Amino acid sequence: MKLILLSSSRLIPKAIELVDKKPSDIKIAHIITASKAHDIVNFGYLERTRAQFDELGVSYDDIDIAGNNEQVLYDMLKNYDIIFVNGGNTFYLLKVVRETGFENVIKKLLDEGKLYVGASAGSYLVCPSIEMALWGEHPKDTYGLSDFSGMNLVPFLMHVHYELTERDLLSRKILESKLPIRILTDEQALLVEDKKITFMGDEKEIILEKKEAYVSYDDFKKLKMQIGTVVKIEPVEGTDKLLRCELDFGDVDAEGNKVSRQIVSGIREFYPEYEQLIGKQLLYVTNLEPREIRGVISNGMLMAVDGIDGTPVFLIPEKPVHPGSAVR
Repeated sequence: MKLILLSSSRLIPKAIELVDKKPSDIKIAHIITASKAHDIVNFGYLERTRAQFDELGVSYDDIDIAGNNEQVLYDMLKNYDIIFVNGGNTFYLLKVVRETGFENVIKKLLDEGKLYVGASAGSYLVCPSIEMALWGEHPKDTYGLSDFSGMNLVPFLMHVHYELTERDLLSRKILESKLPIRILTDEQALLVEDKKITFMGDEKEIILEKKEAYVSYDDFKKLKMQIGTVVKIEPVEGTDKLLRCELDFGDVDAEGNKVSRQIVSGIREFYPEYEQLIGKQLLYVTNLEPREIRGVISNGMLMAVDGIDGTPVFLIPEKPVHPGSAVR
């Protein structure tokens, strides 16, 4: 598997050098689908890419993959040497990738020795997630996507078009992320050859230290953390990990009758004998916005820490307390 991940089209010559053919014999499939999103209005980057192709003397075709199926796409792309996926709206691109089966096509073509070149959105697409496209101040149209999982061809996230003003933002994101984040300016690229990753560019790769993200005391005070007593617990239908819990937080209705609260937690795989949790007193955040999880409304979040063996360990009061007792 061989990929070159770019921030812009400026390092396209590096990709051409990797193909064992004369430039005049190289054929490039220029995937411009991400530029078809309705919020993309500046197409100068496409013209700069085409100008690079013309200057290098390679042949290319602009291709929009939308509206095709997996077999059609494979037949369309199999005779190209390079699959170049250009930038635009990453969310629209991912949506079309899922609708067309493009991911399966790319994996097949990579196995056949084709070179994948991504620029901007095309680089984000191969990461485990495209969440990076949300970073920054400007709102993005996510085209209805809530699952931002990418094609997962590389074991890291990326940030492209890096500018010095983004240093603090990225330092915080590095702290929050479970995956490494590779940062590129428009003059830099990454060459991925199976598990080997090579940085390309004239300047040194940008390595940022993790910057602690502090929460103000006033923001912390907004969280309501209470002890709840487990009254009932059962699996969420159709899932292996989720449990639906009914909890006593000391709430009563207008007539003085006890009212339980429903919270969904992803702990079933760690507690196969989950019925043993009935009667336990556990710590929850109780003033989060209600969230629907697999068709079940969850009104809070269970708090736990990672145990030595990696399983969650609940935060349990050292002696019984009243249901609803708050952390203070």
